[in-house]
Amino acid sequence: YCFRGLKVNILLSGLCWLLSLLSYVGDSWRFLQYAGIGAVFFGLPPVAMKAYLTMRRCQFDANCMMVTAALGSLALGEYDEAASVSFLFSISEWLEARATKKARRA
Repeated sequence: YCFRGLKVNILLSGLCWLLSLLSYVGDSWRFLQYAGIGAVFFGLPPVAMKAYLTMRRCQFDANCMMVTAALGSLALGEYDEAASVSFLFSISEWLEARATKKARRA
């Protein structure tokens, strides 16, 4: 599903990322750091699929690095960092696809 061309999974990833950033407001908001897991859950699968297909060709690209960075951040308990990587890379992928589409039409 799309909302004005932006996929819903990216929007949900961004919402979870913003919630995870609120964990820095104070100690009583610290529990919101776990919203970063939601951002990874919604933002990482498309990137992970591209990384998987790249690895099957015995290659390594930016998708592979982003998946490694997100999973490493989760393993270290840095949920907001994992959320940042997942959401921002998903947005960059969307912007790249949009720019390519417009360039092809020109």
